[in-house]
Amino acid sequence: MPVVRLTVAAVKNLQCDKNKKKENYFDTLCKGLMLEIRVSGGKTWYARYYNSHGKLRHYKIANAEQLSLKEARNICKEIIAKSLTGLDPVEKRNQLKKVLTFSEFIEQHYLPHAMIYKRSWKNDAALLKNHILPFLKEKYLDKISKQDIVNIHQQRLFAGAAPASANRVLTLLSRIFNLALQWEMSGILKNPVKGISLFTENNIRDYYLTSKQWHNLEMAMEQTPHPMLRNIITMLVLTGARRQEVLEAKWSDIDIQCKLWRIPMSKSGKARYVPLSKQVLALLANMPKYEQCSFIFPNPKTKKPYTCLFWIWNRVRRKAGLPNLRLHDLRHSFASFLINAGRSLYEVQKILGHSNLQMTQRYAHLSKETLLEAVDMAGSLIYSTERKKQKKFEKIC
Repeated sequence: MPVVRLTVAAVKNLQCDKNKKKENYFDTLCKGLMLEIRVSGGKTWYARYYNSHGKLRHYKIANAEQLSLKEARNICKEIIAKSLTGLDPVEKRNQLKKVLTFSEFIEQHYLPHAMIYKRSWKNDAALLKNHILPFLKEKYLDKISKQDIVNIHQQRLFAGAAPASANRVLTLLSRIFNLALQWEMSGILKNPVKGISLFTENNIRDYYLTSKQWHNLEMAMEQTPHPMLRNIITMLVLTGARRQEVLEAKWSDIDIQCKLWRIPMSKSGKARYVPLSKQVLALLANMPKYEQCSFIFPNPKTKKPYTCLFWIWNRVRRKAGLPNLRLHDLRHSFASFLINAGRSLYEVQKILGHSNLQMTQRYAHLSKETLLEAVDMAGSLIYSTERKKQKKFEKIC
């Protein structure tokens, strides 16, 4: 390995011995600068140094035809200086090569994870495809800034989406980057979503059935030719379960003796247990069972769960005079019935399978009658106290 004083002319004229594949020349004026000359004629600048572990490193600077001797010396000095402070430029470059683009991370890591642990992973896939990947697809994870996230969040709102819809994009991005941090993905040092505020959501609906409305709905369901709709709707309103949980319910999940329904995979990704009332047990006792079919509410023709109930449900709810009632509102109604019957939020939380009370409060609506009864009681107590004071005063006088 010859050590020479490299000059512009020397760099241009030096050649590799034909009996060798390559020859390395070291500069006498810049410690660590190396010029690699190959038999093919190619020439490359390298910086050679020892890292903090005492290992010899060769850092490729650039092609000698693209970078002058002076520029190569300056870069080499910077690299040597970094190595002396404990940094390893080669290791850093190798780490950067491992950094994935956003689309690569989603395809290789996030979606496979979501498919296992999230029942709603298809919703995530749709949000990513339509509202996130168009902006971040080719960006490397370490190059995604807070401003990039803000732009995506705002763009969703400017496109006409409701604040809640725009917030779902932000929430999903926050989860994605938190997982990237948890998995220690190369290039991720912090979550760029952290500190970005959600939009104020003003589209929260408070909709739950009254006893009269439920009666109207029952009457409408009796007139429909759909063989399973009434049973499905009744199960929804009597258990507070989610639509998919009822559609995929199996006989093997029901424990009649213990009056429990085990839902193997809830929205949280864990199994949960739903207590079964006398009315639910009566419903199940009258349900037909089909040969070679494990589902409780299957399509009688296919013996598989229904995939879409919207059209028949839309017809029934309109006939009942409830055109805006959603299937998920039956879950709201169940929670409200429990609260109005005097059950605690803690009990409702356990039955609905919520992870915290804050989620339960979203469903725990109090009826107008219950609120009026409460204020009337308060008024009665106040006036009763005032009368007692007045009588006491009259006796003294």
